[in-house]
Amino acid sequence: MHARGTPRFRTPGLVAAATLALAIAASVRAADPPAVQLTWARGLDADTCPAQDRIRSQVTERLGRNPFAADAPRSIDAVVDHVDGVWRARIHVRDEQGHSLGARELTSESDDCSSIQAAAVLAIALAIDPNARIQPLHSGAASASASAPPVESAPPARIVEPSPASSRPAAQPAPQPAPKPIERDTTAASVTLRGGGALGLLPGATIAAGLSGSIPIARGWLVAGHALWAAESKPADQRFAFGLTAFGLGACYEPESSRWLQTGACAGAWLGSIHAVVYEIRPTDPGGRVFSALSLSPFARGRLYGPLHAQVGVEMFVPTERRAFTVTGWQDPVWRQPSAALFGYGGVGMHFR
Repeated sequence: MHARGTPRFRTPGLVAAATLALAIAASVRAADPPAVQLTWARGLDADTCPAQDRIRSQVTERLGRNPFAADAPRSIDAVVDHVDGVWRARIHVRDEQGHSLGARELTSESDDCSSIQAAAVLAIALAIDPNARIQPLHSGAASASASAPPVESAPPARIVEPSPASSRPAAQPAPQPAPKPIERDTTAASVTLRGGGALGLLPGATIAAGLSGSIPIARGWLVAGHALWAAESKPADQRFAFGLTAFGLGACYEPESSRWLQTGACAGAWLGSIHAVVYEIRPTDPGGRVFSALSLSPFARGRLYGPLHAQVGVEMFVPTERRAFTVTGWQDPVWRQPSAALFGYGGVGMHFR
């Protein structure tokens, strides 16, 4: 019996309602973070690392779901390279406006890419969902082990902490174009000692040596400076000899090449001095004569070890003014500069990044 006006409680109904509320709350808490876009690029000497599709597949396996979408508001850019024996992966998280939400840098000194690859996959997965239960890799990972290392065994890394902006709620998804792939830039400053033979710079053929240096100013483009010395050479009349010292300034273009071979071309303007040596006749106007020329030089540079490289090329000169060296009373000049000259060379040097 119940007193009039006293409410009656139905226990089964309350239990069902509470269970439904808890299920809804749990589903809200367990909702997956928003999808992201991923760009993975292989930089200098990192061609042995896997391509982007492989990294996507491994991140998906780690998270137990596919977190990628072409129209996702957030994006992750990752670049891996191998410089001076150190593997380095740089990972940046960006919002839909391209502003950085955080960055992480990983390094490894292992012999191959497998260690930095496993660490990068793990870091990308945690950047997508910090609260995810990371799954082991079972499908042919790049590492030598049967599965990628667990969280606590990731390779040592230097980490740049994400900015506070990364804790803000993600913006509502909005369609946007996919980010451009990160291109590899092989342009590097260099200095090269050159030596070889010259033809046309002086009478006959002569040995020559030089020094060349370049500094990058844009992707593929460099400003270059050169110095050249040519040993004294005699014309048909053995009473005379001529030598050359000159300096050049110009620009070089080096298109993207392979990890071991770099090709390119330089164009420049030269200014220097041709000096004459007289052995028997008394000179009436001693001193050097101006040498000026334009040049074009295709070359190929091969990597030897670390920053050391070997280079071969040919410098083609066109004098802007052809000098004639004469003797008073003689009908023909002792020697006149030809309309073109060549300097074929080989050299060794270093490049810097």
